[in-house]
Amino acid sequence: MHWLQAGVVGMLGALAGACATQVDAPQMTGCPAEVPSAGAPCDAPMSCSFAGDGGSTCGPAFACESFVWQPLGVSCPPPPVSTCPANLPTPGAPCKDPGQACPFDVPGACPGVFVATCTAGEWAVADESPACTPPACPTAEPAAGTACDEGLACSYTVMPPGCGPATENATCVGGAWKIETGPTCSPPPPSP
Repeated sequence: MHWLQAGVVGMLGALAGACATQVDAPQMTGCPAEVPSAGAPCDAPMSCSFAGDGGSTCGPAFACESFVWQPLGVSCPPPPVSTCPANLPTPGAPCKDPGQACPFDVPGACPGVFVATCTAGEWAVADESPACTPPACPTAEPAAGTACDEGLACSYTVMPPGCGPATENATCVGGAWKIETGPTCSPPPPSP
């Protein structure tokens, strides 16, 4: 009986070896160089995205499911994360990404555009604002609270009754004129 057990064990070992060589697990070979056709055979579960026509980064995407390519639609890579500072940096401040350029808009009567560029580990700042002629001050002093161009500041000479000339400043704050009166004077005493 002993030789029978040895024979069965040997035969089972041979069968297991034969089965192992005949059944191969799918080998992942990676995404194909060309866009596959829907339903074409594929090697192993995976997802692949392909560049679009004309060098576009968006293009068709496919998934290998049950050893057949399935279309997934159009895929686009996520946009790069901005590493620009939140505010316009000071020229000469340290930076990390050489060649990085960050635009900054500065509001006001003449809006400005500044570009900070990371050069040799430091921010360089260039004023690339379009030419602008700021709005002119009204010829007559405006009334407080009337509409105006943000950032405008004007001075007016006024003649209060019984006083000499005084200066009043009109400043546009929040789109409305704010008037600041200069020092007040006491009228001269009546003449005898």
